Amino acid sequence: QLFNAFKKFLRELNPTGLHIIGDFLDLNSLSSHDRGKLGIKGITLDFEYKEGNRVLNELESCLSNKCIKTYLYGNHEDRYFRYMKDVDHAKIGSAMQSPTDALNLKNRGYLVREDWKNDAIGLGPHLDLVHGEFINQHCAKKHIDTYRKSIIFGHSHRQQSYIEGQTAGYNIG
Repeated sequence: QLFNAFKKFLRELNPTGLHIIGDFLDLNSLSSHDRGKLGIKGITLDFEYKEGNRVLNELESCLSNKCIKTYLYGNHEDRYFRYMKDVDHAKIGSAMQSPTDALNLKNRGYLVREDWKNDAIGLGPHLDLVHGEFINQHCAKKHIDTYRKSIIFGHSHRQQSYIEGQTAGYNIG
């Protein structure tokens, strides 16, 4: 219901930009948390890529051709790079696609940024979208203390805001 409502919202709003700020994919199959375990039954890398493409297709069907699309990696998409750093996994080479390639992001017209800790999308001179990296109790404050600018992020999967003078941090969850 939420996804259908979001698609309806996109069709009615006709936005000029769609910005995905990380963790669009979970990439649980590449997670070090489940090393040596089967993981979630039925959730394979292939399944996640197919579902990711299906969801992007549905979202993009609600957008105009002029809509600017950006895709920032989050720490979950970065699991691909961490996985491939392992000497044994590196032997796979290009046979295992990155999220960028598997989701066909560049051909879909997305501006892709793969450095989840350092990349940002500027929404103007004083507000950036970032994935975020801190998950402490006061993560909105920690982000503006670190970046020294107003930001919107979602890394910690909870909501929080902190405003200090003209600078604000918004954790959108």
